[in-house]
Amino acid sequence: MPLSPEIVKAVVVTAELTGSTLSEAGIEAMVEHLSGYSVEIVLKALHRCQLELRGALTLGAVMDRLDDGHPGPETAWALVAGLDEDASVVWTDEIAASYGLVRGLKDRVAGRLAFVEDYRKRLADARQEQRPPAWRASLGWDASRRAAVIREAVECGRLTVGQARGMLPAHEVPGPGILALTEGKEAAHALVQALTRRLMADARDEEP
Repeated sequence: MPLSPEIVKAVVVTAELTGSTLSEAGIEAMVEHLSGYSVEIVLKALHRCQLELRGALTLGAVMDRLDDGHPGPETAWALVAGLDEDASVVWTDEIAASYGLVRGLKDRVAGRLAFVEDYRKRLADARQEQRPPAWRASLGWDASRRAAVIREAVECGRLTVGQARGMLPAHEVPGPGILALTEGKEAAHALVQALTRRLMADARDEEP
């Protein structure tokens, strides 16, 4: 696969802005690893590196900032850091698996380090296989906190209204406007069909 001139240039500029020293072979290897993603996604990740990095530019730093639907390690950790059995959460398979490894750890710092390390490996595998995130809900015991989590997931596009309908009471299902619009379209379609049949019947009656 030919190297993208835009990405090569962006890598060189990012390395310069972060005070990093990359050899020609290093730049080529980094660009090759990033070539499986769209130019737009890679350029955005490199731009974030330019703004956020306080150390050397690494492939891992860029990969952590790729916006391909998978949360980065720190975002993923923030999702589960305060999780308890009462709380509901909408997460990916990778986040759930990494959380399972540290769930019993009482040391928060050790838990974060272990989670981030394991999640980075799972995230790298998913991205290597170009596997999109599969979001699912894990419902906690506290029903009063459940609706807010599910509604937010629907608003973010991580769950569908149909999925939410199976998890919440009818009056708490998000997207009433969407549901009303859908029902309105169905009603209008039925009305058009009825009028069409009526007109066709009138036309047949008028035929000599």
